This record gives sequence, structure tokens and C-alpha cells, in this order.
Amino acid sequence: MKKIERIWAIVALAALVANALPLAAAAPPPPGTVVISNVNVNRNSLSGTMANLTWSTNPTSSCDSVTYQVSGQSSRTISLPCKVHSASLTGLAVHVTTTFTITATAKKYNPGTYSSSFYPTDVSTSKAYESFQYSLPITGGPCGTIYYQETVTAQMPGDIEYDPAQAGNANHYELFDVHMAFNGLGVPICPGSSQVITARQTFMRIWVLDTTSNVNNWLPAAVDPVPNVDTGGYPGYINWAINLGGTVYGASFGVTLGYTPPSGVTIYPTWWNTPYPDGWQYESSLEIDWNGAMQTLANVAWPLHVIDSQAQYRLGDQVLVRVGFVTTLNVWDPSFGWVGSDVQWGVPGIVMGQGSDNNGGNNLDQYTDVQVGTSSGPGS
Repeated sequence: MKKIERIWAIVALAALVANALPLAAAAPPPPGTVVISNVNVNRNSLSGTMANLTWSTNPTSSCDSVTYQVSGQSSRTISLPCKVHSASLTGLAVHVTTTFTITATAKKYNPGTYSSSFYPTDVSTSKAYESFQYSLPITGGPCGTIYYQETVTAQMPGDIEYDPAQAGNANHYELFDVHMAFNGLGVPICPGSSQVITARQTFMRIWVLDTTSNVNNWLPAAVDPVPNVDTGGYPGYINWAINLGGTVYGASFGVTLGYTPPSGVTIYPTWWNTPYPDGWQYESSLEIDWNGAMQTLANVAWPLHVIDSQAQYRLGDQVLVRVGFVTTLNVWDPSFGWVGSDVQWGVPGIVMGQGSDNNGGNNLDQYTDVQVGTSSGPGS
């Protein structure tokens, strides 16, 4: 009997081991990873120093944190309560890259991460302004060195606006006016002489560059500047309004457009809108032929067309606008006209909003980006 009992015990143990083997072989499934999706960055603010992040997670109960770093600065981390999937990033720098990583953890899951970068944008209600003054020495004349004086100025809205309500209309555009001013003061070749060295020609030019997308054709120049005839004294306002979170921020500045002298001046506006190999789009060129006056003055607004249907895809893009002034100098004789040899000089390229001008306390330079809003001014 004992032998039989021992045999049955061995059989029962073998059966128990056999039944247990499948359980031991089936290892528990590996934990899943928290999935982070629908990440949205609202990078726009009045100052350009903050941004809001939102995202989704699966499972939604995850406990999240955000680590972010402004280029050139130390990183910061925001730890959020569980089930909260949004954060406000502060202490940013306008148009300076910020990198961020979202980390989401949950019980029985591997942590999930999501990393990206952006640059914050600001609402500019001040104009972008550049002004330069020059004193050009002219040597080799009969009375020694003399100085021709010149001031060039350009101003425009601080941001470029497009109207989303008009995005479905391929023929609708906002007017974005670039105001350019030239003031040349001639000088007699000798004290008391009737012959003066003064401006014979002035060239004003505009280029644009969308540095974010390298797409520029949504911002072409209009065919003509204002004024586009040989007259002066045209008053007007350049206006723009930006919609930020349902609040509209408006701004404007006035211009008086025309030429001094008001008659005898010939202008040749050229509408280019031509892409260049370096990425810039050559918008327009205005040639002004003067009539020999001692002082020459031009105030021109050249409207660019912000095509709403195309600009809707450029929201937040950083855009550079470059202006150029080139002057041809010659000697004017009241009896014989232009009697000297042409000398050309000038400022071939001033990038608006770069803060490199010499207008001192009036410096209103701005970063220029594409905003939701409207803009208008002289021209069509």
C-alpha cells in the first residue's frame, strides 16, 4: 500500500508541475507608454515673452511636467498636477528660439515624452523706424573739401496683418505701406558760387524676405507708389489693427507725401516683385530725376499687398523688409544745367527693425511678424 501511495503522490506532483508550466511561461505583458498628442503652441502675446502650451495624453490621468529653455539661458521645469495638460511658459525672448520637452508619467506605463521648439511673437503697435544722416566729403574742387548733406528715413507698421475673414477671397488684400523719405542738401562748389553740387537722381528700393518659410509671393508691391504723379502735399495715415484673443490693438501714424521742389521733378516707378537667388524678393524701385534745386526732398509711401488668401498660411512668420537709397550727384549750373560728372553713392540696404539707426530717443524699431488683423494706408 505504501508503495502504491508513493506512486500516486509522484503522479499527482507531476500533474501539478505540468499544469503550472504554462502559467510560468506566460510573462506579464510589458507596460505601455504614455502617448502625448495634439500639442499646440500659442506663441503670440503683447510682449512676446510668454507662450501657452496645450496637449492631450493617453491615459488622461497622467502626471506631466514641462522643461523649457530659451536659447542662451538656463532651463526651467514646470511640474503640473495630475490630469492637467497645459502650461504657460514665461520669461521668453521675442523671436528667440525656445525648446521644450513634455514628460508624462502614469502608473503601469512607461513615461512618454514630446520635444519641439518655437519662437515667440509680439504684437507691435509701434512703427518700425530707421533714419540715417550722412555728410559726404567731396574733395578735389577749386575751393577744397565741401560737404553734401543727406538724411534718409523709412517707417512702416511694426507688424504685417492679414484678415482671416477675407481669406476665402483670392482678390482681397490688406495695404501695408512702407513710407520712405529722402532729404538732400546741396552745397556750392565755392562760397557764393551759383554752381552747386546736388542730387540729380535718387533711387528708392524695397525688398522683402519671409525668413520662416522663404515664401515671399504673398506680399507683392502695388504698381505705383503714392504720390505717383509730379505733385506734393498729399496727407494720409498708415493704419493697422491686431486682434489678440478677441482684443483689438490699433495704431497709426501720419504722413505728408510729395516732392520739393513740387514741380519739374520726373519719377519712374517700377514694379518688380522678382525673386533673387539670395531669397529676397525685389519689390519695387522708384527713380526720381531732380531739376537742379539746392534742396531736394521726397516723401513716398509704396503700398505692399498682403494677399489674405495666401497670408493665412504665414501666420507668425518673421518677415524682413529692406529699403535702399542711392543718390547720383552732379554739378548744377543755373545757366547751363548739369555740367559735371555723375558720382553715385548711398545706402543700398537698410533692414527695418534691426535697431542700428541713429535716431536716438525716437527709436521705435520692432520685430516684424504676421498677425491676425487689418491694415490700410495711401494707395490701392
